[in-house]
Amino acid sequence: MKSLARRVDEPLFLVARAGDYSHCLHMEGGSRPVKTFNETVGGIRLLGLGVPSFAMLAHMDDCEVLAHYGRFQEEYLKNRMTLARLRKWVDEARQQGFSHILGKGVRGVGVRFAFGVSGEAALGFVSPSSRLTEEEYKEACKPSFGFDRILTEEEQKRGALAKMYPLPRWNVIP
Repeated sequence: MKSLARRVDEPLFLVARAGDYSHCLHMEGGSRPVKTFNETVGGIRLLGLGVPSFAMLAHMDDCEVLAHYGRFQEEYLKNRMTLARLRKWVDEARQQGFSHILGKGVRGVGVRFAFGVSGEAALGFVSPSSRLTEEEYKEACKPSFGFDRILTEEEQKRGALAKMYPLPRWNVIP
């Protein structure tokens, strides 16, 4: 994470899937930190309301995505996320192999990967467009950037991330 954060020079988030939500386990700051991002660590967000969590949502099959949206339609609509927009972005993320945002003054990339034996996690960053040029953004979207080499397959099987960032035990997810 440290090397990726240095390459993108922006805060990099590690999130794990917790049912219909993503839980931010860690943030690795770049040299240009965003003060409010520190408050994100430990937080829980609905899948699809953050670039890294959207990468996990796009990995679900169509029936799961529709059922998920149905359960949380009110919250999605509060965030101006219609079903048509969600499906468009899910399709784009599936075709590209990562989620991305480009617009409304921000740019970012999210990549999903296996977390332990049966879990999911994602890494991602979001940056103000003024700090991340279009060329830098396009470079971060390329497989050669390194998001696809977070952990080796053997490390994933051994659950390396689960040991480094154990999920908290909770009985109820808000």
